Amino acid sequence: MSYDALEEEGLSYDELLAGLRKLGHARPQDVRLATLEETGHISAVPADEDGPLHAPVPVRERGDV
Repeated sequence: MSYDALEEEGLSYDELLAGLRKLGHARPQDVRLATLEETGHISAVPADEDGPLHAPVPVRERGDV
């Protein structure tokens, strides 16, 4: 966890914990990734969820249409 990132976003650690509890996560260790969305809401990926955090994005070569 990055306390600097929390500070940059104007979010306290207690506010983060409260947001995670609202999502059903009792402890920060239960979360693999937490994101502060543009709406101000927190979204989270559970720690026990397998797989990559995002789907791979296909990369086009120059000249591909």
